[in-house]
Amino acid sequence: MCRKDCFLNSNTIGNRKIMIWGAGKRGQEMARLLGSYGCEIEGFVDSYLDGKEETVCGLPVYGERYLEGKWDSLFVLVSMDRYYKEVREYLYAQNYTEITDFCWLNRTTIEPEVKNGIYQDDFGNVLKIRCGASKLKVVLMGKNNHLDIDDSVSIKENMTIYLAGGSDVSIKNSSIYGTNNINVVDRSSLIIEEKSIIGACTMNIRQSSSLTITDMLLEDGSSLETADNSDCKLSGGVMDGICKVTNYSILSMEQVYSKATKITVYRKGNVQIRKTKLEEKVELFAGSASKAEIFDSEIGKASGLKVGNHSVLCLKQTLFEEAEIRSANRAEIVAEESTFGVKARISADRDTKIHICSMTAREEATVLAHSDSRIQIGRNCQVTKNLYILTDHGSSLTVGKDCAFAQDVTILSGDSHPVFQIDHPRIYEACSEVRILDYVWLGKSSVVLSNAVIGEGCIVAPDSVVGKKYPNNCLLMGYPAKIVRQDIAYHIQESNPDAIDDKRYWKHTDLGK
Repeated sequence: MCRKDCFLNSNTIGNRKIMIWGAGKRGQEMARLLGSYGCEIEGFVDSYLDGKEETVCGLPVYGERYLEGKWDSLFVLVSMDRYYKEVREYLYAQNYTEITDFCWLNRTTIEPEVKNGIYQDDFGNVLKIRCGASKLKVVLMGKNNHLDIDDSVSIKENMTIYLAGGSDVSIKNSSIYGTNNINVVDRSSLIIEEKSIIGACTMNIRQSSSLTITDMLLEDGSSLETADNSDCKLSGGVMDGICKVTNYSILSMEQVYSKATKITVYRKGNVQIRKTKLEEKVELFAGSASKAEIFDSEIGKASGLKVGNHSVLCLKQTLFEEAEIRSANRAEIVAEESTFGVKARISADRDTKIHICSMTAREEATVLAHSDSRIQIGRNCQVTKNLYILTDHGSSLTVGKDCAFAQDVTILSGDSHPVFQIDHPRIYEACSEVRILDYVWLGKSSVVLSNAVIGEGCIVAPDSVVGKKYPNNCLLMGYPAKIVRQDIAYHIQESNPDAIDDKRYWKHTDLGK
C-alpha cells in the first residue's frame, strides 16, 4: 500500500470528509489505512451493497446519489479492483474534478521500452525521451502524467500511447513510422510540433481531450478522429489521410496543405478550415446537426460536398475549383438542412450572401450570386431538374417556404450584364428585387424576371414569363404572364381535396394586394 502522502494531502482535501467509492476488499483495506492516519471518513459508496448491508467496517454504505451536490463537503477516493468509465463520468457530471475533488486509486501502469529515459512516479509521473527509440508502449491511467518526446527521436514501429485522466504528452521534432496508434482520452492533451513526421498513424482524440499539431507532415494511410467534446487544432504543414469529427467536437485547420481524401463531420461536430488548400477529389461531408466552416481556402478539382439534415455550411472567401460549389472573396453560403443532386453548382461572387434554409434538387441546380447581391431561399423547397438562379449586381432574390420548381425553371433578378442608358451615365433598372412568396409552383420552362413579385399560393403555367407583381392564389399564364384564374390552390401529391388536412395556403385571391 502506498504511503498516505502519495495520494492525499491537506491542501487537496481541506476540511472535507472522505468518501470511499467501492466497499469491496480494496475499499475496506483503504478505509483501515486511512483510519490509522486519523482521517475522517463519511462512509462508502457502492451501488451493489446499497440497501443490502447497512455498514462495512463500521461505516455506512450509500448509493451514488448520496454524492450529488456534495463536492464541496466530500472528497471521493475511488478504490475499485478495475477501471469503470461510468464512475468517472458520473463524478464529472456532478461537478467533481479529478485530483481536486476525487482521486482514482488504481496504480498507474507505464511500460516504456526506452533507453536513457527519465521516470518518476506517483500522481506526478514524468517520462522524458531524449534519444532514438525503435519501439515505445506507454499506458497511462491517472492524473498528472507527462511524456515528452523530442530532440529528433525516431519511432519506427509498434508505438502505442494511451492517455487517461488528464495526462499530457508532447512530441517535438520527431518521426513516427509504421502502424501506430495514438489514443488521447479523458481530458488529456497531446502536442505534436516542430516539423514532426507521422506516417500511417491512427489518432483518436476523445472525452474532452485535445490535440495540437503544428508544422507537421501527416502521411498517407493516417487517420484522425475526434469525438466527445474534444478539440483538434492543425496549423501549418501537410496532412494526408482521413479525418472524422463527431459528438460536439471541433477540428480546426489553418494554413495546412491537405491531401485528405475524406473529411466527415456529423453528430453535432464542427470543422473549421482557414487558409487551407484541400487537394483534388476530397469528400467533405457535414452530417446531422453538424457545422462546417471554410474560410479563405481552396478546394481542388472534382471534389464533392454533401450537407445532411439540420447541418450548416458556411463558406467565405473559398474557391471550389471546377467542383460542385464555388465561392469567391467575402462571399457567404449557408446551406442549412439542404441536399443538392448531380451537377449542382453554387457560386457566390464577392460581397454576396446565399442562405438556403432547405432545398432539394434532384440534379442540375445552379445558383449564381453576382457581386453585392443576396439570395434567401426558404424551407422545404423542391426542385425537379435544371433550376437556374442568377442575381445581378446589387439585386436580391427571396423565395418563401414550401415552393416547387418544375424542370428548366429560370429566375433572373437583372440583365446578367450591366445595361447602360446612353444619354445618362447610369445602369438601367439597377438594384432590382425578385420576391416569390410561400407555396408557389413554377411550371416547366417558366421564367421569372427582375421586379417580379409572385403572391402566396400562386401557380405559374409552363413556358410563362413573370415580370411584375401578382396577388395570392392565382393561375398565371402567358408571355407576359396574366391572371387567368383566381381563388385556386394546389397540392404536390394529393388529388383528392377531402384528403388534404393542411389547407393553410388555401385562400381567396386578394386583388387589392
